[in-house]
Amino acid sequence: MASRKSGFTLIELLVVIAIIAVLVAILLPAVQQAREAARRSQCQNNLKQIGLAMHNYADVHSTFPRESYSQNRPGQTYAYWSNWVPGLLGFLDQGALGQSYDYTYSMFDAPNLKAIRTKLAVFECPSTPGGTQMSTSFRTQSGTGTWDETAPGGAWTADYAGSRGVDSALFNLVTGLGTNNPLRIGIFGADPTPKLRDITDGTSNTIIVVESAGRVKWYSRNAVTNKLDEQPARFGSWFSYWSGPNAGWTYGYRPDGQANSSGTRVVNISNDRGTTFSFHTGGVNVAMCDGGVRFIGENISNQTFLAITTSAGNELLSEF
Repeated sequence: MASRKSGFTLIELLVVIAIIAVLVAILLPAVQQAREAARRSQCQNNLKQIGLAMHNYADVHSTFPRESYSQNRPGQTYAYWSNWVPGLLGFLDQGALGQSYDYTYSMFDAPNLKAIRTKLAVFECPSTPGGTQMSTSFRTQSGTGTWDETAPGGAWTADYAGSRGVDSALFNLVTGLGTNNPLRIGIFGADPTPKLRDITDGTSNTIIVVESAGRVKWYSRNAVTNKLDEQPARFGSWFSYWSGPNAGWTYGYRPDGQANSSGTRVVNISNDRGTTFSFHTGGVNVAMCDGGVRFIGENISNQTFLAITTSAGNELLSEF
């Protein structure tokens, strides 16, 4: 009597494949969510280090670092430009790099070219597609028009930016208190930057650094379709580097992702000019002046977000 060979029938094989497909469909989102949770946690750790470095700087110097440092360049239409990061490097275990940076020159002048080609992992959010970028040029705008500057060998971008405060149009739209009201000013919008005692809103209630991820590329999210558009860098791209001007105002954006005087969307709509933007689902990480880190949801009210962006606005703030 012939023995019967054991094995799967075609139907049984298809059933097994279907079961595996269902399991993958169930488990894959969970795996992706776990990975994103880990990336978001690392991003928060980066901001924690930056926030504590800011706080330690203020303890030593009795004030926070300036947003930018500049002086006139003979024969040029623009000034020397550097920012708050080089002065912070000694508090981020990068003392040698900080000492090598020469503030009497701009980020893209010869004495600083070696420094700006150094990638700083603490300024990179792991959720950013492709991570921070090495770019050789940036565009900006002055009273004489738009101009380009080149950094031979390139400069590394940053996924975090300082907070200047609230754009005048958005401030007036939300509060009705006028466009040039000093209450709209945040940490890096003041000159000089405030001392700890000047932050009357409270250090735990005042943002100092935000995510502004994906630069030097310009991302704009359509809040109606949730589509994320990637466009070439424009003049605001000079706010993209850890070594150059790197602090932005909070602008109001329309639902289609465009900045506008009547726009009211403020979180995860655009990374233009150092505004608040991340690749995390549902919100953005920010560092507070006390060294703490908060995750701010996309649906936070404008009144609350403006309150935690200003440093001496004297707003009545509920839990956020």
